[in-house]
Amino acid sequence: MKYKKELNSNTTIKHTFRHIVSQDLKSINKWRKIAINADDPEGVHQIRISLRKIRTALLIFKPVINNKFSHTLAKKLKKYATVLDDARDLDVYILTNFTGDSDSTLKSAAIAKRNKVYLRVKKLLKSKPFNKRIRSGKKWLKTGQWQKTTIIDKKLNHSLQSFAFDTLDSLTKVIIVKGENPQQLDNLALHKLRIDCKKLRYTTEFFMSLYDENTTRTFIDKLKQLQDSLGDIHDTFIQKQLHQRLLEKDQKIQLTSASQQVLLQIDRTAEIKKVQLINQLTAFCHSHYPWRTSQVE
Repeated sequence: MKYKKELNSNTTIKHTFRHIVSQDLKSINKWRKIAINADDPEGVHQIRISLRKIRTALLIFKPVINNKFSHTLAKKLKKYATVLDDARDLDVYILTNFTGDSDSTLKSAAIAKRNKVYLRVKKLLKSKPFNKRIRSGKKWLKTGQWQKTTIIDKKLNHSLQSFAFDTLDSLTKVIIVKGENPQQLDNLALHKLRIDCKKLRYTTEFFMSLYDENTTRTFIDKLKQLQDSLGDIHDTFIQKQLHQRLLEKDQKIQLTSASQQVLLQIDRTAEIKKVQLINQLTAFCHSHYPWRTSQVE
């Protein structure tokens, strides 16, 4: 999603936050029916992204947001995301390990599990609490109830350029420090690094119109490559857990060659992605950071 329209160096921090969240609430409505129909995995994926972006915005714009409402909204969005994450994990598991007309007891078990999870997705997205929360979010933005009544730092009322610089610099330093010794990072640490990369990518996209477009796109591409590798590594960890649960439910699956091949492929993918990750972290650390180079009005 692009946030370029309406945002420039003269835009206030408050207006920027309102614009960002408004766009992602619209995106949730756009993809809601597709996710409910369960015939295109992209529906669930796009809603997950919008939920994460709103949560990121709540975090980085915290200095100007009403704490009580922000905390409640973030908590609810995380709960919704958990249901959608389960559906996405099964989509990835099936698409990655079963291609073409391949058929097996394992595949059938995975599809059956996916269908059950998508019923939960459908129930969530059609529920009154979910849709009421989305509507209240729009009202919250429109009425200005999200704003803090008192802003101690006067710069937060005006200086978007300075706010963006400090925020992006801070998020980047976290990734650089954690990525100094990637070989020593376990699955949990890699997962946290992946979350850090998402926050930085979304935040860079939020503020993209403040900087040179080519430099920013190049930076985002490097960050996306890093994020994708971390995502693939995390997916292999989740897929092994899903695989084990399916085996535990049906002893017959353990006897099939398909189940063993899936496990071997998951392990091979994890090793390949970990090698790629080291090179991508090095490339990222030597990137040209758009907020530290030329800026456009």
